[in-house]
Order: sequence, then C-alpha cells, then structure tokens
Amino acid sequence: MTNSSYVIIIFLNITKRLNILKVEEIYLPALDKGAIKNILLGVKDCMYDKYFGYFSIGERWESSGRTITETDLVSFSGLTGDYSPLHTDIEYAKNSFFKQRIAHGMLVLSFSFGLLKFEPSIVIANYGLDRLRYIAPVFINDTIHVQLEVLDLHDKGNGTGVVTVKHSILKQTGETCIVGNTKILVKKEKGS
Repeated sequence: MTNSSYVIIIFLNITKRLNILKVEEIYLPALDKGAIKNILLGVKDCMYDKYFGYFSIGERWESSGRTITETDLVSFSGLTGDYSPLHTDIEYAKNSFFKQRIAHGMLVLSFSFGLLKFEPSIVIANYGLDRLRYIAPVFINDTIHVQLEVLDLHDKGNGTGVVTVKHSILKQTGETCIVGNTKILVKKEKGS
C-alpha cells in the first residue's frame, strides 16, 4: 500500500465511564466527503466501494432493510410473466403449504442486489452466483436485509479480481430466506 492509496482517519472515542482515548486506523482507497461522513458516523453503506486489494477474507457487511409489498409481487409478475397462484391468488395460497401468498424467489434475490449499492467506478460486473438455495418463504410485508461475508479472493491477473461472498438474505425475524455465493468482478486499483 502506498501513502497515496490510503488515508488514516483517527477517531477520538472518549468513553464516559473510563475516559479513555481510543485511536483507530481505517484505510480508504478513495477519499470523498460522503465516505468520510459515513466513517465518522460509523455507517458503512456499501460493501463494493473499494478496490480488490482492500477486501479481506472473513470481512462482513450488512445492508439496510427493504419491505416487500403486494405491489412488488404484482409488478414482478407483470414484468416476468410469472403468475403462479402462490404469488397472485389469495384463495389458492390460503390452501397451500404456506397458507398465504409468497414473494417470488427471484424478486427477493433481485431486491437483495438492489440493497448492495455497487460503486460503478470500481465494480465491473456481477461474475456469477453459485449454490443458491431458497430456505424459507418471504411473505408480503416482510422486511429483508442482506448479510455478506467474503469467502474468497481470486486475482485474475489482468487488473481485476473476483470477490466471492456468502450472500444471505434474512427477514426481520432473523430467519435466513435465501443463501448463495455471489462473485463480483472488481478493479484491482484506480485506472485499471
């Protein structure tokens, strides 16, 4: 790491009980007012906002939430042509295994990617999705959020790298609904 590729931000965290000064170092690949504000407030709103070399195996991130609505189900059915009665027919769904309408698995997965907030100057492409499993249903008015954990880092040798993460989608209850491994192709450094 060169001095130009990171900045050290010192936090002064004075605890009321112990009155101790705590200093932490945080390395950033790019410096902008939004990033500084988020760090000072303790908010990390984006997993994919840094170059390949700044990821580490075991690193975790969690998104904000998004509530699934009836309008979402109706719109997704119209866009995809998936009018399965499990998603669109209240009476049919009452007598189904789930006892109510469920969200389309692909709708939930799609919305989860919308919660990730990719930095377009760094992320090149979604590189793949492996081992996808639908574990539990998502119902109308459930609120989902995403948890990511870096599992693998693969340097492609061409100025890019693939970041593989465990991609878990959870409901407000903490129950995991969908899990899989996503691969994202990112730049190794600025200008690559």
